[in-house]
Amino acid sequence: MKLVQLRSLVEIAENSLNVTRAAAAMRLHQSIISRQVRALERELGVDLLVRNGKRLDGFTDPGQSIMHVARRMLKDAGSVSRIAGEYSGKSHPTLNVAATLTQARYVLPSVIKRFRRAHPSVRLELRQGNPVELAELVRRGEAELCIGSVPAPEASGLATFACYSMDLVVLTPPDHPLLQCQPLTLKALAGYPIVTHEAQFMSRVALDRAFRDVGLAPRIALSAIDTDIIKAHASLGLGVAVVPKVTYERRRDRGLRVIDAGHLFEPYVVHLGFRPRDGLRRYAFDFIEMFAPHLSKEIISRGTIVS
Repeated sequence: MKLVQLRSLVEIAENSLNVTRAAAAMRLHQSIISRQVRALERELGVDLLVRNGKRLDGFTDPGQSIMHVARRMLKDAGSVSRIAGEYSGKSHPTLNVAATLTQARYVLPSVIKRFRRAHPSVRLELRQGNPVELAELVRRGEAELCIGSVPAPEASGLATFACYSMDLVVLTPPDHPLLQCQPLTLKALAGYPIVTHEAQFMSRVALDRAFRDVGLAPRIALSAIDTDIIKAHASLGLGVAVVPKVTYERRRDRGLRVIDAGHLFEPYVVHLGFRPRDGLRRYAFDFIEMFAPHLSKEIISRGTIVS
């Protein structure tokens, strides 16, 4: 029995029985994945997958049980290799973090500064994307942690932890009529074009839900993944920006005025996610605790969803 055989089986499960996607996750040809599983079945003497011609319809009963054991074995094997590498000094430790641009630009710099002081030998790689892309990077093993408003359906297979909530604000040019609207209402906001995040972001979900609940539709003039791009268009008067409050910097955003919108939009929760079967290295636990102090190593180790 080989680890590559077990991983082939687990990746097929992780990719909803799609051998092509499983092969891509392992960077192997799909015929190799199929051969690995067939070889494992011959060695064990049982069918692991239910086949209908070339299509996979599910796992057999023994296949389901063996797949769960295979997950644990892969997790333990990965932990053994990482621990040995860290203590032998043969490995060059790298922590790969996938984060939304909002987190990477406005929240993580202070965390990264503390982390670098505590772990100067660890190289940190930061990747950006929308929440769906972040969850997929971790699910494929291309990042160890993801940080953002990870929606539950796209986080399938990840252990996810609530870190903190974020409020939304409205940003306008200095002479905008909305500045005279006290308090700001959704009806007033609906009268102007809006620049905000793309639909995959929970900030956008909160915006759309608020308008829908009162029977209105927002006039979305532009959507983007980068908050700085959104603010730049707002400062040019192309629309009012609806963005997370943490992204407004008074000195840097002198061409914009901020209007509190906490009474209009529900705050959304920023989550941290990782693949529970992989385990986490010592410095990954430290990074998490620096980012979200309430998430102790004991809580994270349980691998359950924390609300």
